[in-house]
Amino acid sequence: MWQWTPGDADAIKIELRTTSGSFSWKGTFGRPEILSTTGRPFIRHPIPQDVWAMATESAGGPTHDGSPDRLTVSLTVAREGQAYGPISQTWTVAPARLSGIIYYNSYGTRLAENYDGAVGGNGRFGGAVLSIRAGDTAPRLVAGGNGDSSQCRVCHSVSANGSRLLVQNGLDSYGRSAAYDLTPAGATEHALSTAAPFAAISPDGSIALTQDGELLSLPSTTRRPTSGLDEVAYELGTPAFSPDGTRVVFNAMSGPGADPRRKLFVMKFDATTGAFTDPEVIVDDTGEPAGTRPGWPAFLPDSKSVVFHHQTDPGNEGDTFGDLRTRRGAKAHLAWASIDGSGTAVPLDLLNGRDGLRSTYLPSLSAPVQMTCTADETPVGDIDSRHKDDINMNYEPTVNPVASGGYAWVVFTSRRLYGNAATIPPFCSDPRGVDLVENITTKKLWVAAIDLDATPGTDPSHPAF
Repeated sequence: MWQWTPGDADAIKIELRTTSGSFSWKGTFGRPEILSTTGRPFIRHPIPQDVWAMATESAGGPTHDGSPDRLTVSLTVAREGQAYGPISQTWTVAPARLSGIIYYNSYGTRLAENYDGAVGGNGRFGGAVLSIRAGDTAPRLVAGGNGDSSQCRVCHSVSANGSRLLVQNGLDSYGRSAAYDLTPAGATEHALSTAAPFAAISPDGSIALTQDGELLSLPSTTRRPTSGLDEVAYELGTPAFSPDGTRVVFNAMSGPGADPRRKLFVMKFDATTGAFTDPEVIVDDTGEPAGTRPGWPAFLPDSKSVVFHHQTDPGNEGDTFGDLRTRRGAKAHLAWASIDGSGTAVPLDLLNGRDGLRSTYLPSLSAPVQMTCTADETPVGDIDSRHKDDINMNYEPTVNPVASGGYAWVVFTSRRLYGNAATIPPFCSDPRGVDLVENITTKKLWVAAIDLDATPGTDPSHPAF
């Protein structure tokens, strides 16, 4: 995608080359005919998939002097016989593919229709858990189905080994839970006799740690003995196990001590005895401006540090829900902290959209988008309609439990602009409030690399894609 003053183009040239010279490619493309018939500007064009695969497979390895072989992408734009450019960017390509499957919940998918009231399409939409496996070109339905709201499946967690998914049932029975056995052949649902509300799931899928601080065996939901948790928290916000299963992290929604909701705790965990010990406060927003607090923590693969959602403004949602919202004007960025409390929590600036000089490198709009969205996600003021604060539009991180290509990988939700393809106001993502068939929502999944073995107190992140 590109943005320039004339706003249209007659032709473009794209060039790809590695720094070592092991790969180079040049392609020229005229204005697609469909743009002429629809009267729309020529402002984006795909790189052919086979070319992209060859380019990224050629980059990533070391050059003769040991430095990484990077990939440079250049664009030249032509208008009325005059060429402009090239402009170039050089990217690091990790020498590995992401492993495993990304699971995520969608509140507006067409793969499962269990609600009425969508502005676009046939008026139906659904809440469901979807998946993306490396190499997939579209999401797949995992949990949820057609029918009424009882078929909605959204809030969930997945074991690190990928064997089991735990999910809350539809809106009319949110206190009930279901477990899914995940296999290459698909997902098999098991209704649970005991609710496991908003639970963390152990790396091997055998234990659930519920919001109420209970330990349940899965899939039987037999209660297991615990000790130590009540000394720290009575109610857990978005708990998560470490990939090695020896620790848990959570936001204390209620508990002893002053203002526990504004703290992020890590505790050691013994699966044999159910003992929680050695609490460590790794983030403490006590004394910070109102509405500032941490949540949605996720361990990095080495189980030594945590990435989390750092709320800066609860927006119109209010600051009462334990897992921190992402709608109705809520603002957040992603940060990280060491589990031993060394150093302080540090924003992941490059991931969030800041460069090393603390200024944003994200695209911007020259004028507000003239659109009103209603229903569940109401925009808050002109600043939101113009994407002026996209560095604080990053939420709900999760981390691939396996490092790939020398990096940890964070997947998160963002409402930032997606180039010039998705430019509607950031909080317009409810299909009951805006036609999402005709308009592309900016609410998307993004991925960013995190350096392994980074020094606490530094920013180990890279720009997201």
